Amino acid sequence: MKKVTSEDQLREFKPDISWKRSFGFLLLTIILVVLDQISKLWAANNEVLQNGGKIEVIPGFFQFIHTLNSGAAFSFLNNQEWGIYFLTGVSVVTTIIFLTLLFKYSAWPAIFPVAISVLLAGTVGNLIDRVRLGAVIDFLDFHYNGWHFPTFNIADACITVSAVVLFFYVMFKYDKDLEKYNLEIQNNVRTSSEDSITLQ
Repeated sequence: MKKVTSEDQLREFKPDISWKRSFGFLLLTIILVVLDQISKLWAANNEVLQNGGKIEVIPGFFQFIHTLNSGAAFSFLNNQEWGIYFLTGVSVVTTIIFLTLLFKYSAWPAIFPVAISVLLAGTVGNLIDRVRLGAVIDFLDFHYNGWHFPTFNIADACITVSAVVLFFYVMFKYDKDLEKYNLEIQNNVRTSSEDSITLQ
């Protein structure tokens, strides 16, 4: 934690970067990216899927298929010629931002940096596809009684779940954690001031 020696130095406090935790969260990101890429590699090389077939996992509800999506998650902007270039650029920028946030907030309660790690994994997973293939491999397909959810992949799932978690964290928990850290630094200020008086 940061130490200050006078009230004049008191300012909004955020925990120092925890390098050990940072690399732990980064390892989580790498594991999820590898899992995403392995699953896409399987879908891209499965003979049944490559011949336009499907593999039913839960009949009438969940199946594996193979599609190439030049758009964003859940086929957003698919079939737009400029979409892949725009989304690749966005992915590069957001990857840098999320990586920075991952290190910056590594000392916060785990739910925050873990969610950032998962979001980063989803972004990188789809970015690799866009750079390598010019499109993203989707293969998870849910449908029921005429209803059909847009086909997606593990990276899309990472992005969606982590975005929801981050939304609720920022809405309901971020300010409380920040207040807790501010109180902690105030206590550090008082302790430092008392120690200084005692020494005098």
